[in-house]
Amino acid sequence: MRVVVKAAFASIAAVAAGLLFALPAGAAVTSSVRLPPALKVSLMTSDRKPTVRIAPEMTVRATCSRRCEARVQLVLKTPTNALRLNRVSRQAAGTPWNNTVALSEYGFDYLSLVWRKSSLRVRVTATDLATSKRTVKTSVFRFRLR
Repeated sequence: MRVVVKAAFASIAAVAAGLLFALPAGAAVTSSVRLPPALKVSLMTSDRKPTVRIAPEMTVRATCSRRCEARVQLVLKTPTNALRLNRVSRQAAGTPWNNTVALSEYGFDYLSLVWRKSSLRVRVTATDLATSKRTVKTSVFRFRLR
């Protein structure tokens, strides 16, 4: 039985050695596969300023560098509570996607009073449709009155 096992291992080793020498010289070292560029996500306010203007409807734009499926979570934090909104969209490369937070009259008046202690956190989870790789970007925006 040992002779049969040794013979089987010897034949497997010979086949593996033959395959190893059959490969071209540079095939094991380099690869000619080109990887696509990484997915980039950008976030900006509707007027491209670093702060969000307080209004009944506040907009933040999300843009992907490649065709992607984006999930956006908006969290409006105030001293007393937090308002959460979730959005899902498929968008083409370079197309801006507007994400709007609509406030009631009471919410607008309240945010106008506590705007210095409040923030809008935007988290975008984008999945590249070509490579299925995921990119997460989070930005926190402060508020301004005008």
